[in-house]
Amino acid sequence: MQVLQIFLSTLAVIGPIVLALCSTHFASKLYVVASDRFWSQWRPREVEAEAALMIPADVRKPSSFADVCLVDDAAKAAHKAATLIQKSFRGDAVVTSVLPLAAIFCLLIQVVFFPQGYLSIGLVGAELACLFLLVCRVWSGHGPTSEWVRQRTVSELLRREQYMALAALGPYFTRLENDRIEVAKVRLASIPSDGPSDVFSHLELSRADGLSEVFSQQGRVELEGYSLRERILSYIHYRIRKQGELWMPLSSKRCELEQHLLNSCVRFVVVLALVVAAVHLGQQIFHLAGPPAPIVPQNQEGLFHHLVILIGAFLPPLSAWLLSLQQLRNCVILGRLYQGTAGRLVKYLEPLKQLLQDLDASAQGELTILHRFQRLVMAAETELTHELVAWQCIVHRDHFELSA
Repeated sequence: MQVLQIFLSTLAVIGPIVLALCSTHFASKLYVVASDRFWSQWRPREVEAEAALMIPADVRKPSSFADVCLVDDAAKAAHKAATLIQKSFRGDAVVTSVLPLAAIFCLLIQVVFFPQGYLSIGLVGAELACLFLLVCRVWSGHGPTSEWVRQRTVSELLRREQYMALAALGPYFTRLENDRIEVAKVRLASIPSDGPSDVFSHLELSRADGLSEVFSQQGRVELEGYSLRERILSYIHYRIRKQGELWMPLSSKRCELEQHLLNSCVRFVVVLALVVAAVHLGQQIFHLAGPPAPIVPQNQEGLFHHLVILIGAFLPPLSAWLLSLQQLRNCVILGRLYQGTAGRLVKYLEPLKQLLQDLDASAQGELTILHRFQRLVMAAETELTHELVAWQCIVHRDHFELSA
């Protein structure tokens, strides 16, 4: 009997600590699974919106060009890696933001239901463990978004590289198709292997890629295997229209939906807290005329009274946690960024279509139209680079923040 008593006492002390730490770790996995499940329901809308673009079947994809397909494969792999790192960071950030909430919950249960005893010690120990883990995460989590920002930057650089090759920009402006393929191999080997800081040196187009040289060439250079009309069409539909009319607007709508859901949750929690506070006030008025409420619940009425205290004290921190999730996600700012970038991108559609008309009418030489195409591509890619830099500023964090 004494051994059983020691075992139960030990379990009462250690159990809450283990349960609190396991619950916070489980929160990360639950967040990732719930997020994947929620956004998988969004996928049919993306498919429907993509079909609504009605890209002509005879328009070639960028990956169908020999000097572009290598870059396309690398860009898809980098995008997949960036997505996985994004999920990992957000899961860790959710755990960090949940820890103070878990500490408050353990403290409230201890104060309301178990003011004394071994279980009381266990709950206070769980609170201490959550706060200790929180301090360790905040102090040791330097640059928690660094790898995500870097990997997404690599992904976007490779995507931009794909369209530089498509337009024969900068180092890709060589006569032979095999030379352009070799240039792609060399540049693919350099971008992903750069260090966390060096990779950002590629962001400045004119500085990193020698693009100014392409406009100073006056010779009549004939590019082998280069179909200008097909490439202009490919850029119009698969870069400008897909980004400006599909992905950017969809991303903006996703941000709006997520912000709306978080706002709805905050409103619900705040209203519920108000109702619980009103019930608690009624209980306090009732106990003025009757017997005082017991410190420890002894019957159903006492249990209900203490539950009201627990829920009423927990809901305000819960609403603060939901607000911290809004700060973590940056939905409003990112939604406006995507919407503004989409509006600027679609302005390039008419100049690009004018190139096709001039090409059909033979109004200018093909080399002149190529240079005009290159200038438009460079301008559009610069817009997307500016969007990437703005995104970096929004999501970058030097360390985990207690408020997020």
